Amino acid sequence: MAETAEQFAAKHTRREIEEMAEKLGISTVGISKLKMAQAVTEARKKAPAVAKSRAKEAKAQAKPVRAIGKHGVFAMQADMARKAADMESFASELLTSAMDMQKAGIMEMQKGINAQIKENEKGAAKMESGVKELHQGIAQMQDDIKKKGMEIQRGVQEMHRGVAEIRKGIQEMGNSFVEFQNNIMMDYIKDFYYG
Repeated sequence: MAETAEQFAAKHTRREIEEMAEKLGISTVGISKLKMAQAVTEARKKAPAVAKSRAKEAKAQAKPVRAIGKHGVFAMQADMARKAADMESFASELLTSAMDMQKAGIMEMQKGINAQIKENEKGAAKMESGVKELHQGIAQMQDDIKKKGMEIQRGVQEMHRGVAEIRKGIQEMGNSFVEFQNNIMMDYIKDFYYG
């Protein structure tokens, strides 16, 4: 049974996982322990299949070199060269795989950022329309207050005119009373007493 990334992360320290990842050519900068564990387990799963295909290639390439011999310094040197070439191609494939994973992660992150930017733009547009509506409401309220103020001023002016008319009426009534008192009352008194 294959080991899961969670089990792998629980079994090893972060430093151990970083060392394994670096050996496999996986970048460890800014990656969580679990993500590194996932990358290492994925690389290990791919490793046997890649190793088998490389082994077949190595066997096909090794046939012409058999003339060197099975034992001795040259045979060991050829074997080491094959292993070094296998390791180099394996590391290259792992590096390519890690770079592809990194690019995919960056693209996914960029999609998320772009989606957030669009949401923010929509929110800003809604805020802008809300602010415009608020300004329009304030302008309408100011106009209404001006109109009501003018109506109050007209009412006050009409009230002053009415008060002036009342004073004028009171004055005329006072004048009429004085005239009544002077003319008619005197005649009445004269008639009453002198009769």
